[in-house]
Amino acid sequence: MPKTFHIISSLAVLILATYVNFSVAVDNEVLEAIEAQNANLSEALRAGDAALVASLYTPDAVVMPPNSTNIVGRAAIQKLFQGLIDSGVSSAKLTAEDVESSGNLAREIGAAVFGMKDGTFQPPVKYVVVWKRNDAGVWQLHADI
Repeated sequence: MPKTFHIISSLAVLILATYVNFSVAVDNEVLEAIEAQNANLSEALRAGDAALVASLYTPDAVVMPPNSTNIVGRAAIQKLFQGLIDSGVSSAKLTAEDVESSGNLAREIGAAVFGMKDGTFQPPVKYVVVWKRNDAGVWQLHADI
């Protein structure tokens, strides 16, 4: 009995180790895709293009600004970002601190610093984003908190 237990335990550890190593590799691929989309968002803000920012979100995405109602859908998200651009936001440095994924969903925890047209920066903020991979394999923001 003890020998069987050791064999089963060893197999379980081997399977778990294989799964963990595979998950890390997948997460690195997802992390790279999310960092690329974050760069696209930053570039769109720099260009003052709220429509391009909104296109990075799923059609039914939700943005949850602090102390405000939820912003739902691309048209509303575009309006939100146009307001931010009009108020002087001209850049964003988005830093993904942790990303986990499963299938077509990923969760990103990060920090952002927004730059203003006058050269000043807003205090850093933390965020959580749920990303969704669309049918074309592109990761899009789905829930932005």
